[in-house]
Amino acid sequence: MIKRKKSAFLVSILLGIAVFGGLFGFQGNMAQAAPISTQNNSQVPIETRALSDCTTFRIVSVAGDPLSSVVISGGYSGHAFLIVNNDFVSGITVAGLTVPAGGQVTIGTWGTRSNGLGVYLNLEAYQGSGAYPDRVSLSACITSSQLVTLNSQIANNNSWSNTNNCSSFASKVWNAVVTNNTVSAGSINTPSGLVTSIKSKSLYYTNTAFSSTTAVNVKRLQTNGTLITATV
Repeated sequence: MIKRKKSAFLVSILLGIAVFGGLFGFQGNMAQAAPISTQNNSQVPIETRALSDCTTFRIVSVAGDPLSSVVISGGYSGHAFLIVNNDFVSGITVAGLTVPAGGQVTIGTWGTRSNGLGVYLNLEAYQGSGAYPDRVSLSACITSSQLVTLNSQIANNNSWSNTNNCSSFASKVWNAVVTNNTVSAGSINTPSGLVTSIKSKSLYYTNTAFSSTTAVNVKRLQTNGTLITATV
């Protein structure tokens, strides 16, 4: 009889503790469900967050540039090129060149350089925006997947000729990447034809500034995909 009373008393104490613990949040060592993660977005790897956004991509053309990359039999001259800003929070790769966060690279083809015909990086930036008066441009914000397309198109169009000149390169690469706002360099591809096409758009820019750089950052993209420092 005494044992039963002790058992009943112990049970009542245990029940009281359980109720008291439930009311006031005491959990002891009881098994519990894993908490739902409330991981802050700032803890997500930087690359994951950065590549979900987009970065600025521009096509630029000027007619009659004295530093022309193209002079063909009809007397047409000028230059056209591309610019990529890195608006992400970590570095990106453009045509094999690492562009740091906040950096910029210009990309164009040239037929008048001692390191060969084709793609050069940062040559326009080295020459400076003052070398390209009256330039016009379009701008788009491109994603990480579009950057992949951009790199592929640069590699596949690493050449230059009178009929496949800087305006051909710039318009082909732009059109492959920015499919909803395409341009034309004309039936005979020229920077002047590309200027006309850019100006036909409802929103284009005139003389938008771009960064300058030093000679050491001017690179020639070779056909095997490697970069060499170009002679300027």
